Amino acid sequence: MPRRFKPRELSTHPDALAGAGRRFVLVLVGTVVALSVVLTSYFYIQQRENSSFSFQNVVWDGVQFRNEHQVFRVTLLERMAEAPGISSDDVQRRYDILFSRLHLMRDGQTAGIYRSDPELQVLLQRIEPMIRGWDRLLTAFLAGDRSAGLTIVEQSRGLDADFSTFTAGVNTIGVKRMELSRERLGSLNSVLIGAAVVTWLLVIGFAVALMRQLRATERTHAEMQAMTADLEQARREAEEASRAKSNFLAAMSHELRTPLNAVLGFADIMRQGLFGPVGHPRYAEYVDGIVKSGQHLLSLINDVLDMSRVEAGKLELSEDELDLRKSIDEAFDLVIVTADGKGVSLTRALPAILPQLHADPRLLRQMLLNLLSNAIKFTPEGGSVEVAAAILTDGGLAIRVRDSGVGMTDHQLKRVFEPFSQGDSQRAREAGGSGLGLPITRRLIELHDGQIHLSSRKSAGTTATLIFPASRVRLMAGVA
Repeated sequence: MPRRFKPRELSTHPDALAGAGRRFVLVLVGTVVALSVVLTSYFYIQQRENSSFSFQNVVWDGVQFRNEHQVFRVTLLERMAEAPGISSDDVQRRYDILFSRLHLMRDGQTAGIYRSDPELQVLLQRIEPMIRGWDRLLTAFLAGDRSAGLTIVEQSRGLDADFSTFTAGVNTIGVKRMELSRERLGSLNSVLIGAAVVTWLLVIGFAVALMRQLRATERTHAEMQAMTADLEQARREAEEASRAKSNFLAAMSHELRTPLNAVLGFADIMRQGLFGPVGHPRYAEYVDGIVKSGQHLLSLINDVLDMSRVEAGKLELSEDELDLRKSIDEAFDLVIVTADGKGVSLTRALPAILPQLHADPRLLRQMLLNLLSNAIKFTPEGGSVEVAAAILTDGGLAIRVRDSGVGMTDHQLKRVFEPFSQGDSQRAREAGGSGLGLPITRRLIELHDGQIHLSSRKSAGTTATLIFPASRVRLMAGVA
């Protein structure tokens, strides 16, 4: 007896979900802190470079301003002494350089630093007008006025003390700004160290959480593998049980059919009176009932036997080239009496020329009988059943059985191919049958590489279509 399969349960405890949430928050916080460390490091490096650059610029500008003042005065004195190699252009160029240094002190990158110190601002206010005034005096000197040159030299010497004070002040400012930058860098360094410590703690926490997650994932994977193994085992057991059921049904159907055929044979002999009259008329009526009931029971057993053989894979095709019109006529002959007795009109709508069909003749007849019997069974008195055949555009063949019967709902239509399932249970019980006709027909058409399509509307009839592939259709001359 197959064991009952009980699925394993995967871990979905609220604590596990909360742990996943905490891990997500931890990863998020760790990412933010790591980014903060990176940004802080970047700002630290930038601040250090900017501080160094600012200090160097402040000191450099101050020293160069003083040096250019001295170089200009020396060049002017050499020109006044008519030293060889010193021209008027040299004097003018040195003055232009000095003036450009003054411009940098007023409007350059470090001008804001100088303006922030009142003492330096006072010095610049004294130095700047004097240097600007040298432009006029220098022009006069270069034009031949020696006294203008002497005036420049005297004024320049008077500025030496101011330049020394200015340079010292610049150095003092540079040192102060350097110290301030160091303090800021120290604070940034502390923040950086703290952020690094927090980051490492978070990294460690994340690593621990990740290890736990990996272990949980491994456990879940192991559970899923075990569940898959259980499902595979259950599938094999279900298949074995299904094969055992099919084999049992096949064997039992054979066992039941043999004595039933004997009962039918003897009852038919009695009904026909082959060995003389039965006697009382009531006996003849009973014998007729025995024959009809036996035939119905035999039909049910045949359905079960066919279904079990198909499911067990024991049904083999015995194929031949069939005259399709003849096959349809034979199926008509077998159901015409039933249709007439119920008052159902049975018609055919076939083209003048039909192709041959490569199929199993017995199974084709059974498929047609199943569809015709179903159509007649569920069509009320006065209704109609029509059989039509046509060649499809892809070269295949379609055989349609259309009735004007009770039809089916969409829900019934979905279940109609399930074995032992009947679309309208109440009507099916009244009409009789095993509920295997359509499932068997689908299995048989699939053995022929074909399909069955079913369309229906409640109270508007049903259309069943058998579709055979083009590989089974043998077109004859004159068939379009």
